[in-house]
Amino acid sequence: MWCTNAGKIAIALLWIVACNEALSADIRDAEQQLSISDPRPVAKAVEVLSQRYGIIVTYEDPSYAFAGDLQDVTAAVSRSPVKPGHRVLVPRAGAIQLSYSLSPLTGKPENPDALIRKILDTHLANGGGSQFELIQQDDVFHVVPVMVRNSAGSWVATRSVFDTPITVPVQPRSGMEMVDAICKALSAVTVRVAVGMVPLNALAHTPVVEGGTNEPARDILSRTLKQLSKEAASRFGEGGEQPYVWQLLSSPSSTMYFLNLSLLPRAEAATQNPKEELPDPAALDPDTARPR
Repeated sequence: MWCTNAGKIAIALLWIVACNEALSADIRDAEQQLSISDPRPVAKAVEVLSQRYGIIVTYEDPSYAFAGDLQDVTAAVSRSPVKPGHRVLVPRAGAIQLSYSLSPLTGKPENPDALIRKILDTHLANGGGSQFELIQQDDVFHVVPVMVRNSAGSWVATRSVFDTPITVPVQPRSGMEMVDAICKALSAVTVRVAVGMVPLNALAHTPVVEGGTNEPARDILSRTLKQLSKEAASRFGEGGEQPYVWQLLSSPSSTMYFLNLSLLPRAEAATQNPKEELPDPAALDPDTARPR
């Protein structure tokens, strides 16, 4: 079998075209859309990233005070007559829509830091009633509030409840006992913080030795959850560590916070089987669900 030079050139050109088409298809497949509509669009957006790709992103609410940033959902969520004057308030719904690229090698966002910042910028550009900054500690990203509107509608600086220094004696506890101890220590020096929706079985059956003296609550909780992940992997481990993430949500109706925890898919599962369907946001909202 033989081929002329012209035939070889034609075959080479066809091969180049085919490769270019395949590359273009890969690029198109790597372009992803993020479309969020939720009372806490930033919280929901980072939750989607965490569950889809195993990126460890935590979220902390500000304390909302401006009436224009809140909506009354009493009629929608009440299953029985409510007491006169009692209202169920949640942050006013907002939207985030953006596109991002995935690495062809990892199947994950190429630059998680830039993507999260894009989410925060989009939220602000869309008129969201809060402003956030991103703090990175190793492979963990913390989304924390820095500005919020006061009762008059003016922007004012704010800080997260988790910036509050607390003291929790170092001693052996279960994961659940440790999380509860952190919430109680915060409640003793600032607003009330209660344990919300958590993976109770995993926390109750995993021991931890952790604590801290006059440290930000965020740092103590972060160390605790890392230690719990490592301990669980060493005791029961199949497929490596399963990271925790948290969302600290404010309750405008009761002037308190709820701490929700969830476990992310292990790294391989997050890459091979990204979760497209996530729980109803109301299931994790302190004002529309009863915490466990």
